[in-house]
This record gives sequence, C-alpha cells and structure tokens, in this order.
Amino acid sequence: MINFFRKNDNMAFLLKFLAWLFILLLVLEVFIRIFIIKSPYFRLVPELGVVPVDNSVSVWGVEGYGVTRFLANGEISTPQDSGRLSVVVLGDSYTEALQVNDGQKFVSVAEGILHERGQDMNLRNLGASGRCIADYVYIAPFVQRTYVPDIIVLQVTETDFTESMDISRQNYFAVDGTSVALVRNENYYVFNLDLRNMLYGTGLGSLANYKLTPLVKEQRLRFAMSAAAQNQAGELAVAPADSASDNADFGELNPAVFNSTMVQAQVDSLMEAYPGVMLVFLVIPSTPIVQGDNLIVSDESDNLLVEALAEVSEFPVLYPRDEFIELYTRYEKLPRGFFNTLPGSGHLNPDGNFAVGAALADYLEGLVK
Repeated sequence: MINFFRKNDNMAFLLKFLAWLFILLLVLEVFIRIFIIKSPYFRLVPELGVVPVDNSVSVWGVEGYGVTRFLANGEISTPQDSGRLSVVVLGDSYTEALQVNDGQKFVSVAEGILHERGQDMNLRNLGASGRCIADYVYIAPFVQRTYVPDIIVLQVTETDFTESMDISRQNYFAVDGTSVALVRNENYYVFNLDLRNMLYGTGLGSLANYKLTPLVKEQRLRFAMSAAAQNQAGELAVAPADSASDNADFGELNPAVFNSTMVQAQVDSLMEAYPGVMLVFLVIPSTPIVQGDNLIVSDESDNLLVEALAEVSEFPVLYPRDEFIELYTRYEKLPRGFFNTLPGSGHLNPDGNFAVGAALADYLEGLVK
C-alpha cells in the first residue's frame, strides 16, 4: 500500500514538473518571438532560391529592433506598389535591413521621398542577407521576367566580389584568364525546408539558428576547400584566401585578391545578365566612425571599391559618404549603432537608412530629369 502511494506521488510530481516546464517554455517562446527574434517560414522558388513565404513576418531584436513583412518572392514591403518606372534594388543585409521597420529601410525612404516629389517610381526591395554578385547574376532571368526593371540598383561591398569567388557557395564564379563564368553548385547542401521550418520557425529555433549559423558556414568552407584540394583535375574555381586588398591590375584574374580585374570580370557578367537595363552601384560607406577622440571619415576598402567600379564600369556609382559625414557633424548622429549594440557599429540604424534613402532618391530623380 505504501509503495502504491509513493508511486502515485512520484507520478503526480512528474506531471506537475512537466506542466510547469511546458508553461515556462511557452512563456519563453512568446517572449523571444515578440522581443528578440522570429524567422519567417521559407520556400524554394526556381531561378531565385530559398526565400521567405509570401506575406510572412520577421522579428529581429538581436541588433536594433525591426519587424519586416515579406511579400511574394522574398520582396520586402515598401510604401507604394505602383509606378511608371520599375526600380529593383538588389543587395545584402544592408538592403534587407532587418534591424529597422519596413518604413525605415532606405529603399522605403527613397520611394516615399520620390512619390512626395511627384516621381512615379515603384521601388522593389529584393535585399537578402548573404547574397553576392554571383547570386545577382544567377537570379537575373527571374528578376527581369517578374519585375521588368528599368533601373537596377545594386548595393555592393568589397566582400560581395570576393565571396563570389568562394567555391563553398551555391552560386560562384569560375575563373578563365581575365573573365569569369557562373557555376551553380548542384551538390550544395540545402537544408530540408520542411525540417528547417519546423526547427527554426519558432523563437527558440530562430535564436539557436542565429547562434549556430557562423559555425555552419565555417564548416561548409572547410569542406569545400578540402574537396578542392583533392580535385586532381585542377578546377578553375579557387576559394579566396585571407589577404589584404590590392588594387593592382593582374594579367590574369587572381581570385584570392580583390583588384580591378576581379571587379571588371564580375561587372561584365552583370552586364551580360541584365542587357538593356541601367545599373546603378550603391556603396554604403563604412565611415564615419569614432575611435577614441578621433572621427574617422575615410575607409581604404571603400575607396578601392569605388575607384575600381568607376574605372571598369560605364554605370554610375552612388557613394553617400558626404551625407554620412554631415549626419554626424551637423546632427551629431552616427549612421550605425543601436540601443542594444556598440555605438557606431553594425548595420545601419534609422538615421543611416534615412541618409542613404535620401541620397538614393536624389540620385534617381536626377537620372530621369
């Protein structure tokens, strides 16, 4: 009889423990989803890749705080959805701008200013974290067929060009002398989307994914470089090495070093992918930043990229460094940094996004006048 009651007491304790554990996890899940992070569900779109499902929402509170609504094909919501001229904005995490709300992203800021000025332009925000030049070439047929752009704004960084030579990526460039050819890595490991959505579609799963992603990328790069080392056929593609930027013009393209030849080859590939479309390169300045008592207003890697683009491309380069400097000198605000990050570091805050958006609006308005 005593054993019977002890057994039932243990069972009751276990049930109470599990009930309280469930409640605790539920409260934690709700808190994380609302205040820290919540990733949207994803789907695969042929010729485009893995994108958030239509009308899904992202919450990003690990840097700043932003709620992002995704329309069809991973497009991010902007204030207007009509216009005589179609302007597609391609870019990485700076364009996606998860750190701020939709209306504060620089694409939305630019579109709002243009419509206030009577400029009938429909800006499409196709920013996606991690994309690079090779990805923009790969998705070109889909972008042109779906959006029929008159102008394409390409927000680029030096990293976009070097990562495009990285054979661990799904899309990368193989080198042939001074030109490049797009390669689609069919053996690229794509996480099962149903399983991915089940694991990372929650707040807890999203937070775990955010913490683990850098480790996964590192392992993928090691695997790709190991496979390349064992390739006896001598494939043309080469993983980029960690080396300082060099603006020397090589006789043959050196994929391990950023230089004007590398930029030329990839810009040529972009022009072939988007024939008859005007391209505008947008370089978001890395400065100003404050180091101690000093204001740093120039960055060598930015200068190399802007100079290389101006040298090899027939298309304009928008580099709003003066607007960023004025933001600090006149309004005492830095374009980067949030309440939950180091001042002046990371992605663009609302002030930085506004400065870029205003500069982009001025530039686009000047193009059509």
